Amino acid sequence: SGIDVFSDGSFILRYATDIKTDGLLVYNKSCEFLKDITYPKTTINIISNDVISNGFMVSGLLRDEDNLNNSIFYYNQKLEAVMAGDVLDSIFIDMGFIKDKIIMLDINNIVVMNRDFKELYKVSSEANYYKMYINDMSMWTLDSKSKMQELDKTEAMIKEQNYKEDIIYLGRYKNKMLIKKKN
Repeated sequence: SGIDVFSDGSFILRYATDIKTDGLLVYNKSCEFLKDITYPKTTINIISNDVISNGFMVSGLLRDEDNLNNSIFYYNQKLEAVMAGDVLDSIFIDMGFIKDKIIMLDINNIVVMNRDFKELYKVSSEANYYKMYINDMSMWTLDSKSKMQELDKTEAMIKEQNYKEDIIYLGRYKNKMLIKKKN
């Protein structure tokens, strides 16, 4: 359960039922109901707004008897599902968009896809990733060893910095990167 607010003012209410189904109630910026989308046997873990296309992407964990798959759904601005698929052996903890690329972060990899949902490449880490921040010009990642990487929109490394203290928050305010250390 939760609320996701998009850049155009529309919003999504997440809900869960007692019959192993999660769902989304989609509203426009005037609070008018638009659509109810359900995901049987799925736990929604991420919703990410695509500011460029006014669509959004949903990541959910699909439970079946033998596997736990990460199901990905992409909806256009008309709320039509234009892509749905399962990704094996990945549990995405964050998703975002940079220009013509879709970025998905699981604990071991950054998966970069094009707008046709084809994987372009994967970047792996020895330490577990646990946070990503994306804006229209660059992307920051933070791993479990308190290493922060900044990449530009072409995924070229701009800066890499190792912190001795644990970082508990990574975000952005105006044009400044905010980093909160544990101590």
